[in-house]
Amino acid sequence: MNKQIKTMGYLILLMLFNQGVSAQFDVNPPFILDGGHVLLTWNAPECIMGNTGGWSGHKFKVSYRVVGTLGWDGVVYTNDELETFDESLFENGVNYRFKVEYFGQNENCKRKYKERTLGNKYFKYLNVDQNGTAVFHKINNPQGLKKIHNEFSDKCLYPYTWDGGSVDSVRIFQWGCWSEDPKAFDIIETTLDGTDVVYLPSVMLGFCITPKNLGYGAEIGVASCSSPLAAYIKKPSALPGRFLLQNWLTDKCLHTNSAVDGAMYIQTACMVNETSQMFYFEDF
Repeated sequence: MNKQIKTMGYLILLMLFNQGVSAQFDVNPPFILDGGHVLLTWNAPECIMGNTGGWSGHKFKVSYRVVGTLGWDGVVYTNDELETFDESLFENGVNYRFKVEYFGQNENCKRKYKERTLGNKYFKYLNVDQNGTAVFHKINNPQGLKKIHNEFSDKCLYPYTWDGGSVDSVRIFQWGCWSEDPKAFDIIETTLDGTDVVYLPSVMLGFCITPKNLGYGAEIGVASCSSPLAAYIKKPSALPGRFLLQNWLTDKCLHTNSAVDGAMYIQTACMVNETSQMFYFEDF
């Protein structure tokens, strides 16, 4: 997976703090995926990408350690512009430093190869517990709330899990579009890194619609609205008045494989002509 993932310095969840790192660095703030794993991404200078040398044939060397300690806790090598670290490596409330180095041409892209530091990033590891019971609160004031209506199925989205299920176990399903509390969403429109986005928080739960991971076919659940996976782009579709809900981070779209009640949502590649990916917001 060799792609540029946009900078997310605004994330409250990670409590990122500046340690004098220059804005010129191209290492993006780390963030926490479901399960507590940490994803680090960076934007490599184009002038190094043709080089296959470096550390055991890899372009990038990624190191991490607890802030204030001597020596690095771990070092990995990769040709990708991302690396995922297992949650077992981190402790809640502890500050960590990541450093990314590359083996490539110098800043002027002359044909000279050497090791250079691409950048450093610091963050405090705070893994929000998604194992707590999902609590569905009744809605007292429906004013301004919306339902998320799918064009293909003619049904609306709602979150559900079994009695006593955790927040992590919640999945997004569809059912008829009459106004029931689980179908109420408080659509939040804003901008993120210069892009118009929407957040889709369930009013009953207080959590936002998110994919469970970055991959194709990932099931759709919920997570904290401060998660980088919670932002969606209203991508124009081929049908006037309808839009695709494209995840800002994964670039994939909400999708239903069925028109039946109770069908669960996933994310797949975006297709502007596919009605199963077309939505509109309607008053609750």
